[in-house]
Amino acid sequence: ENDKKLAPDDVIVMMPDIDTYAPVIEAVFLAGPREQRIPFSIADRGIATQSPLVAGFFELLALPDNRFDANSVMGILDVAAVQRRLELQENDVELIHTYVRNTGIRWGLDGDAKKALGLPNTKEHTWRFGLDRLLLGYALPAENRAAFAGVVPYDEIEASQAVVVGRLNSFINDLAVFAEDLNKDMTADKWTSLLINAIEERFFTLNDEDLTEIAPLRAAINSLRERL
Repeated sequence: ENDKKLAPDDVIVMMPDIDTYAPVIEAVFLAGPREQRIPFSIADRGIATQSPLVAGFFELLALPDNRFDANSVMGILDVAAVQRRLELQENDVELIHTYVRNTGIRWGLDGDAKKALGLPNTKEHTWRFGLDRLLLGYALPAENRAAFAGVVPYDEIEASQAVVVGRLNSFINDLAVFAEDLNKDMTADKWTSLLINAIEERFFTLNDEDLTEIAPLRAAINSLRERL
């Protein structure tokens, strides 16, 4: 009906899974001259779609299910607050991406992790195998980098890159321990403590902007503690 009293904020359109449609809605309603646009807002968007920091936190929670897929792990490492926690610079992160790609890391912590899934106990393309290649590449003399204990050292490690390799190794070890923690039976209080600790101390160094972004998530976790 042509109701002249009807304003844009009197109209509501509901749909399932708003995150799927949000980019299309924005593309249509933000097209054209500003003075001709219809005012709109999108409510109930998932917090993870709006914050790389929160998305990184959910990637942490998914570690046991995604089997330490290289893309998922690097998605966590690409979060700025994680990089601050590890004291990594932008070029360090680029270097780690190169390491992961060139050492053939694909998924899985090690051969034992594959065996636990009912797969052959092969260490190739796991994080442990790739990290061993990196660590041996630094430890062994450049002129004597033949295979050692079945592992071929990564040839392109310089002395100045040792700190980056060490921090990557520590990061993967920390993720492995956290994934084990997620599989433990715990009380609600211990669960919430685990999650808050992961945010505030274990994996992130938060600045003021991060604290604002992650406030709803922290509130939701603390609310869970109060309700259970």
